[in-house]
Amino acid sequence: MYLDSSKYTENFQDKSLQINIKQGQEKGIVKKDEALTVQQNDKDVVAIEATTSDMCHTDYLNKDDFKDLAIAKIKLAPKDKDKLKLWNDSLKDLTDKKTSLFLLISVTCQDGTPVVYNGENPAINGELDKRSTPNYWLDVDGKWFEVKKNQRAPWMEIAKKEIGEEEIYGITENNPRVLEYHKTAGYNKSLMGREITDDWIGNIKDAWCGSFIYWCFYKSGIKKSNLNKTGYNAFSWKKWGKTISKPAYGALAILSYSHVAFVVGKKGDDLVLLEGNQTGGDKDTYGKVCYNITKKSKIIGYRFPKNYEIITKDYELKEINTDAETDSSSTTR
Repeated sequence: MYLDSSKYTENFQDKSLQINIKQGQEKGIVKKDEALTVQQNDKDVVAIEATTSDMCHTDYLNKDDFKDLAIAKIKLAPKDKDKLKLWNDSLKDLTDKKTSLFLLISVTCQDGTPVVYNGENPAINGELDKRSTPNYWLDVDGKWFEVKKNQRAPWMEIAKKEIGEEEIYGITENNPRVLEYHKTAGYNKSLMGREITDDWIGNIKDAWCGSFIYWCFYKSGIKKSNLNKTGYNAFSWKKWGKTISKPAYGALAILSYSHVAFVVGKKGDDLVLLEGNQTGGDKDTYGKVCYNITKKSKIIGYRFPKNYEIITKDYELKEINTDAETDSSSTTR
């Protein structure tokens, strides 16, 4: 996280800050106004340490941009497993599985004496509180932030929302969503004598399963620098990320016939995949986003994003009911 000190810590260069993340509005993970335990430097802490302009003492070319910023890197979860279980159990009981939190910022000099903040504090009874105070409560409407229960393979929820998106084949216009998959993945091959541009519409005959995978990963928050640079090419995913030896929920499956898809679940001894540029056994359609049932023997590898933490539960695939026909693999490449 970073605190924009242009308003709150301007002229506080080289002064240390202590930051508490506190429970807001109502009981959530902990009691109202109670500070949460988080991880900093691989240790459980309640008070997060940061120093304004600390980033200026680096070799970064833009280091002067940080002169009014206090930057603290933390993990928003306790390291202690029992405390983490309490977090997760509490979130399960909350509306929408989420809760609001706020920050309490305390600024001190190097010798430990408090720095008095003379700016405008949050409104009290509709009036600005202009008292001098060593603390700043970032506890105002519009400045709350939320924490949600950890979502497994977040790209899967994005992929599921795309089910039914279909290639329009053989006419002058195409589904703009399919074009978006390609554009996001950086596909710039000349199609029908023209490049894909923002104002281009046309018939796509080339495979877009890889572009769909790329788009889902990107929309889930994975930076392009951590994605496959040629992700529009199905087999180029073979060396991306990290490999696993068996199927898991959300894993990228690479199929022997130059195709890629996401693992959703199982049906008997076969796997249920969610994929783009696939018919799902429906011969009356062209490539679309749909479920498909595939034999494990057709899959030559499984991959996950490099920094994704795989847990035992990911390997516990659920039995999925789908209208797709077994072994109905049929792409439109």
